[in-house]
Amino acid sequence: MVASEVKEGNLLKFDGHIFKVTERNMAGTGKFGKTVQMKLKNLETGDLTERRLRAEEKVEEARLERHEMEFLYREGNEYVFMDSATFEQFPMTEKIVGPVAPFLKENTKIAVDFSEGKPIHLDFPSEVEIKVASAAPGTREGTNATWKEVELENKVIILAPQFIKSGDSIRVDVYRRRYLERVKQP
Repeated sequence: MVASEVKEGNLLKFDGHIFKVTERNMAGTGKFGKTVQMKLKNLETGDLTERRLRAEEKVEEARLERHEMEFLYREGNEYVFMDSATFEQFPMTEKIVGPVAPFLKENTKIAVDFSEGKPIHLDFPSEVEIKVASAAPGTREGTNATWKEVELENKVIILAPQFIKSGDSIRVDVYRRRYLERVKQP
């Protein structure tokens, strides 16, 4: 594939590492040549980088294998996952697991991308439903105008509206650590 065909979300291989395209912009004119500017996330280390390529430059698309895995437990700085089909266990570092670590629950099934037999990326949902462990009483009951800190059951602290109470179930954006909505109780 050539650089002008790259889209956000594509997986590319540069210098033996796999990167996910998080942002892509095309610039330039026909006279001076078009360039493609990309923001990339290294899936193995989590580092962010930028690359600028000529539009006609060839890029190598990365091929990954996806396996359904089950999160078993955490041991020190490693998270142990088991392949649901082969029962083989794979330890993964905090760098691979990334910001979703506090939201992992034992026995949760998660898709994991592998490159050359090594796990390199978790496909964790961007939103989760979670209980509020503790929340101070609201200063203005029933209003949405101000926010307060609440502690979730996984010890993560986020801002939520005043009407949220301890024991409520809420939906949270995992990557931005933001309150999205209160989940209706049946």
